[in-house]
Amino acid sequence: MGTLNFIPSQNGLHYVNTWPEVPDLKIPTPFGPVAIGNAANGLCGGMALATRDLFEAHDAPPPSHQNPDPDSLAFNFIVSRLFDSFDLPGGVAKYLEWMNIPTHNTWVGPHGTSWRTICDEMPAVRASIDSGHPCPLALVRVHSANPADLGHNHQVLAYGYEDAGSATTVRIYDPNCPNDDGVTITFDTSHPEHTTDFTHSRDASPAILGFFATPYAPRNPAPLFSSTSTWVTHPGAAYDVGACGESVWVVGTNPQPGGYGIYHWNGGGWDGIDGGAVRIAVAPDGSPWVVNDAGSIFHREGGQWRQVPGGAHDIGVGADGSVWVIGTDVTPGGYGIYVYAQNAQWDRIDGGATEVAVTGTGMPWVVNSAHSIFERT
Repeated sequence: MGTLNFIPSQNGLHYVNTWPEVPDLKIPTPFGPVAIGNAANGLCGGMALATRDLFEAHDAPPPSHQNPDPDSLAFNFIVSRLFDSFDLPGGVAKYLEWMNIPTHNTWVGPHGTSWRTICDEMPAVRASIDSGHPCPLALVRVHSANPADLGHNHQVLAYGYEDAGSATTVRIYDPNCPNDDGVTITFDTSHPEHTTDFTHSRDASPAILGFFATPYAPRNPAPLFSSTSTWVTHPGAAYDVGACGESVWVVGTNPQPGGYGIYHWNGGGWDGIDGGAVRIAVAPDGSPWVVNDAGSIFHREGGQWRQVPGGAHDIGVGADGSVWVIGTDVTPGGYGIYVYAQNAQWDRIDGGATEVAVTGTGMPWVVNSAHSIFERT
């Protein structure tokens, strides 16, 4: 038996896992971007990781039972932790594997989800709790070969367990049941080779087919305490800024070869990075793409700048990793519009523009030389 000094009504986020309509959330996978639903469908993985962040920082959660505003630092932090909870790219592959194997063992093929949960995952859950740390769990609740069904699964945070003979009870913080100290998952471990019933004490449907421990890396939970939207002044000066998730980069105002200095926000100040640029955008992995004053394009990879063929006046990167530029070839409306292709080349798109920004779905918005605004659909 192991139980942490954790009580969901005291240590868990107090608001329910119900959110307003915001743009669809997509995660990059080996099969292309997969929609995991509108935030209105829940941000359980983000809430589970954020709650562990609070526990590891020895912080009590925000006292409010009201959900953060959808444009607040707290909301954006929970969304970013949701993406973290999928442990890209390997985590998505594990979900999809578990969604496509039977619950029981077969004569040939891999062990079923029941055996994996009881024999592989529960030892990891026990070890985490015994070492003083809650354990995030991915609850597999759908059997499907369709990656689009990924969002039908669920995520919780385990903080205790009890083994009584062949009966095991796991105590969890469930974002769908805030302030409820009695939420558990119970099951019998005596025959893991057969389909096992994993019983959720509050939510019996859809059934839990199995669960696995998900990786965790700590983050500062301070944004959780900013639940309303406001402007915060930060030190420094810049000509351009790019951000994705928690990664923020700027092009400063100090002249450098190539334009102006490039800086990365470290949470409390700016770290100077080699090189110079005039325009900047940030990829989903937090790496910057820049354009310098000669129109050359560079991508930061492994702590080094890699020049990408082509030339540009402006650049934008979507949350799905799509990279778009405004080129240097004069055309009606400004300059040519290009998207980065899989073969490391630029595909020309009809139209002309002078500035570009890219949505989370990878589609560009542009402004042309007449100041008209266009969206690519």
